[in-house]
Amino acid sequence: MRNTFLLSFLILFSLSFVLLSCDDDDNNMDGDDSSNDIVAVLQANDFNVLAAAAIQAGLVETLQGDGPFTVFAPTDAAFAQLLIDLGVDGLGDISNSDLVEVLTYHVVAAEVYSADVANVDVTTVNGADITLATTDGITVNGVSVVSPFDLAASNGVVHAIDEVLVPEGFELSPTKDIVATAVASGYSSLAAALTRADLISALQADGPFTVFAPTDAAFATLLTTIGQESIDDVPVDVLVEILKYHVVSGEVPSSAVTAGNVATLQGDEITLATEGGITVNGAKVVSPFDVETTNGIIHTIDAVLVPEDVLAFVGTVLEPAYFNKNFTTLITAAVKADLVTTILDAEALTIFAPTNEAFTASGIDLDAATSTEVADILKYHVVGSKVLSSGIPANAETLQGDDIYFSLVDAGNFINGSAEITTVDVESGTGVVHIIEEVLEPAAGTIVDVTSALADDGSFTSLLAALTRTAGEGSPQDLVAVLNGAGPYTVFAPTDAAFTELLDSNEDWTTLNDIPIATLVDVLKYHVVSGRVYDVDLAGALTANKAASVEGTDLTFDLTELTINTSANITGTNVHATNGVIHVIDEVLLIP
Repeated sequence: MRNTFLLSFLILFSLSFVLLSCDDDDNNMDGDDSSNDIVAVLQANDFNVLAAAAIQAGLVETLQGDGPFTVFAPTDAAFAQLLIDLGVDGLGDISNSDLVEVLTYHVVAAEVYSADVANVDVTTVNGADITLATTDGITVNGVSVVSPFDLAASNGVVHAIDEVLVPEGFELSPTKDIVATAVASGYSSLAAALTRADLISALQADGPFTVFAPTDAAFATLLTTIGQESIDDVPVDVLVEILKYHVVSGEVPSSAVTAGNVATLQGDEITLATEGGITVNGAKVVSPFDVETTNGIIHTIDAVLVPEDVLAFVGTVLEPAYFNKNFTTLITAAVKADLVTTILDAEALTIFAPTNEAFTASGIDLDAATSTEVADILKYHVVGSKVLSSGIPANAETLQGDDIYFSLVDAGNFINGSAEITTVDVESGTGVVHIIEEVLEPAAGTIVDVTSALADDGSFTSLLAALTRTAGEGSPQDLVAVLNGAGPYTVFAPTDAAFTELLDSNEDWTTLNDIPIATLVDVLKYHVVSGRVYDVDLAGALTANKAASVEGTDLTFDLTELTINTSANITGTNVHATNGVIHVIDEVLLIP
């Protein structure tokens, strides 16, 4: 029907319906210009939008044909009002087929001047009738013919009208796909989520799809529920799961919805109900619904649908990490370690959560690590009770079995001396999350074990040799036994280079074995302080810048220069051990 005029120029009614006179001289009131067809007349008389619409609809060649035609031409203002009434921004939002249907409804296949108009229905080339009347001026379907009229063309005549004629029952065909419609229709949060989740191209495919589109308010409620400020904070893989859970294959208008379960593109089913209005998993379908697009249909809902595997994290201690893009590595690690269920099922936990950047900085290769190794690391970040910042103790046992140690100082709150707690008391479910900027790694063993491990890597071999030489000397001279004991101790460990300088300082010492054992024991004990003193704890542990060594003689610290006894530089800190901590110095300390 829409292309009738394009296919043929059948004369669909007799000229006698509308003509009072067939005299050519009467019809050609302003004279006929054979070089001036209807399109040219429209353009010359400022029917700019109509001319543009004819071009867009592909009707120019037709309206330049032999005719004759009578065109009732809406003014530009009339088209502007039509666009407002249709709720579109411009002609580009109207499909070509719709334009053909509307424009051909303004064309009669005969040349009818104003003097020849009678009260009668005539058929347009659209196929539908229009009603002409002369009771109160000339009207077409009640729309007034206005100046200019009787504009003669080489193939017909043009009359201006002050409204666009719309065929009865006319509805706009969609011109936008689901994504473009969502953007144009104000689903800004949904559009932002689709963009972030990289699902734009998927929902621009042929489909058809049915999308249950949450309102912006629904997305705001979800963000509040999961403790996030923006859609941009949510991990992409989580967004993908949620968004696909709103999409069903096939085009299902509201009139075709029946109660039951329907599979989504995410894989899980949603539950549709129709009693008391349409609901989806209990979320109400609200206006606007049945929003047609070129590749499907959109129904608005008042809540965001969340699939079961994502919903499992809502309201739990893992919620703050699971729904935040900065903790995707932590969640990936928890999945690999098979700890998710254990954590979700726990009644109360405290998680010290490292960021993605912290995992990167740690150098830990989660892909290469075994699930057991990953589990040990993660369990070392979890305390089996809820510990708020106001109740942080000096130390706490982790699910891994070892303790973590807290330093609450003016510079901040730290774990094991170096991992700063940057955000505290993110409560969720029955637990709490504190965010840290460093991955905590369980100690490799006692101070002696750690020194041995470092020696295996090629450093602190001299310190290990010196400690080993004291073995068997009996307590407290057996420093291997002492530093394998409960402690805790803080050891200022000289480098291999420092021991070399020590040997070079005495012409009688070629190797450590040349140093008298009593002297060696005293010198080593002079490097040990009782207690676990991380670098951030030093200021609080000193009295007048001094700390007593287990040998009995004080060490003197300059915390501004980070030196001991003026000349020994502290070059490394906080090497964690089960029974203490090791700091690295570049000089062997000699007892004054």
